[in-house]
Parts: sequence; C-alpha cells; structure tokens
Amino acid sequence: MPPIVRHPAALLLMGLFLSLAACAPTGGGAVNLSPETAIRACEAPAALALRARDPSFRSVVLDPAASSRIERRSTYVGSQPLAMVVSGQGTARTGTAIADLRYWCLIGPDGRALFVDVETVNGGAALAECARPAGGGSTAACLDDLLHKAERALAEAEARAVARARSTRSGAPRADVDEPVATSIGAWRVYRDAECTRRQESAPADSPDLAAACRVELTRARVRELGG
Repeated sequence: MPPIVRHPAALLLMGLFLSLAACAPTGGGAVNLSPETAIRACEAPAALALRARDPSFRSVVLDPAASSRIERRSTYVGSQPLAMVVSGQGTARTGTAIADLRYWCLIGPDGRALFVDVETVNGGAALAECARPAGGGSTAACLDDLLHKAERALAEAEARAVARARSTRSGAPRADVDEPVATSIGAWRVYRDAECTRRQESAPADSPDLAAACRVELTRARVRELGG
C-alpha cells in the first residue's frame, strides 16, 4: 500500500488521523480491488487511528470480507473521488485487553484509504438519558433535542478547528487549507449517516430510537475529537 501522507490542516479538523487532501489519485487509473484487498487497505489507517487514541494500542484485526459490508461507489466527497465504502467489525489489542470495534472506511479509485473512523459507541448513553424524558415527553422528542444541541456544539467545534487550521498554515493559499477542511467535514457526515442507517437496519424493532441515539453519540464524539 502506498504511504499515507498526512496534511496538518486536515489532521487537525478530522480527528481521524488521515488526510483526504493528500490522498488524491496519482494518475494510474481506477483500481478494481477485490473485497479482501479492500479490507487490507483499511487495516493500516485503522491501526493508525487506534494508536493515536490509545498509546497502549498493540494490534488490530479486521473481520474478513465475507462478514463485512463492501459497497462500490462512483461519486465524490467534496472534490475527492470515491470508489468504495467498507464497514465492518474487528478486534483491537491494547495492553493486555482485547476490545471489539466497528470501523468505516472510504477508499479512493487508486486503492488507498481516504478516511477511516473506528468506534465502539452504541448509543446507550443517549438512550439512557431519554429513558424517562422530563415533562413526560416522548423518547423521540428527547433524542431530537439532544441531537439539536450536539449539532450546535459540532458547528462551533468545526468553526474553531477551521480557525486553528488557518492559523497553523497562515502563509498557505486559503484554498489549500479550506479544501481539505471542507472535504473532511463532508466525509464525516457521510460516515455518520451511513453508520446510523446501518444500525437502524440491523435492529428494525428499535430502529427509530436507535438511529437517533446513534447520531447523538457520534456527533458528541466528533465534538470531542475536534477539541470542542
């Protein structure tokens, strides 16, 4: 796999340790990846993300393609071409512990991972907060209120991250800073909506509340990643 080049501004905003801007296709044409190769393309950046979050990280194993979801796409995230979306599960070893994980990975036409998120959040905290809504309201209304607050905090965190990126690279052309930042914001929102839809489909009996709680939890986690 080609080396991953990390762009400081994109790293700052993403909180996911990959630069979308630095991973543009290199002119060799689209690569038709097998499902197994797609999983391998996601392993190294997933390990990078886990290591950055936990210094005791030792190794990661992603489940095989047969038990993962792999979708071919022909679209763009911002100005970045997208060829494949991979999501699945795996295990990570940190210190002497082994933890289950879920991940989501975007792959470009050249076969390189553009964006990876690894998480273990299941929406339980938000559901617990809304188990007995104040004032006798519904769980759905409570979750909508939590999401509204989380979205407002996210907008503020993104604005601060953009300002930090511009300050860090004050001598660079504005487009060189703003382009990866905008692409990163768009990619994360694509990830959140796709992941929460996947969870909704996996548990149809509880799907409306589960999907809403997922959006709350992932949005809150994003705010924390951006230093909000």
